[in-house]
Amino acid sequence: MERLTRLLGVNLGQLLLGVAFIGSWWATVKPLPEQLQKLNETVSSIVTKVEIHAVLLKQFEALTVELQAMRKDISTLQGAVNAQGTFGKKL
Repeated sequence: MERLTRLLGVNLGQLLLGVAFIGSWWATVKPLPEQLQKLNETVSSIVTKVEIHAVLLKQFEALTVELQAMRKDISTLQGAVNAQGTFGKKL
């Protein structure tokens, strides 16, 4: 053990603290791959929802444009009916 500590240039206390530190760090890092997998799944789920919302918004915008065109057509038809009613009457 003395030879190892001399080779590393540390005393026994420093070596023990280093090993304890590395052990603590490894215990913290070890669960990270599982957490990253869960994070990836969550991000994928969110991305899918965002894509669905984008498609729905585009469809809603298209329906809004179509509805505006229909309102314009109805207004034009109402104007034509009213004009016929006014001009069709005999005075």
